[in-house]
Amino acid sequence: MEQRAKDLLFETLQLLRRVTEKASSDWKDRDDWIFSELSFTKSELEEIYNGRGEQIYTGSALDDSSNTKIEYLYRDASNYKVWNIAIIQGRLTDEQIDEIMACLQDGEYFVPSKVGLDEERFGDWTEDDTEYFELCRSGFSITGQKSTVPMRPDELVAKFQAAKGKWLDN
Repeated sequence: MEQRAKDLLFETLQLLRRVTEKASSDWKDRDDWIFSELSFTKSELEEIYNGRGEQIYTGSALDDSSNTKIEYLYRDASNYKVWNIAIIQGRLTDEQIDEIMACLQDGEYFVPSKVGLDEERFGDWTEDDTEYFELCRSGFSITGQKSTVPMRPDELVAKFQAAKGKWLDN
């Protein structure tokens, strides 16, 4: 993380800590609440606060072994919907998410099986069915849940890049 980013994050977190003083007099409770709401890992917080002489409580910060949950939607021509969830090993960066989004057909459509993700639909294939699933940027989140897909972020990005523009090719 660049020093400028660390400085800005430090200032923002300190402001949040001051604003929440009215809600609780216990600094550990405030840090616990703030860091449970944000997607920082313990090591990221330690990097931000390193050398600043501030004491922080990272008990509710994410472990460095956090994973990424990806939620994507199957929608047939009759507008029936099935949500799909995959959890990959490790954290996707914002840049990696940007790269994945740039690979989607029309900015939102993809075929999960082309990138190693499961596809859940409604039973048998009908005339209303399509190959495409929908993915949006808000479908990515950090989770402490176990991975359901044995894949790292760089592998997933590479699979999306390989499928870009060829989603329906065999």
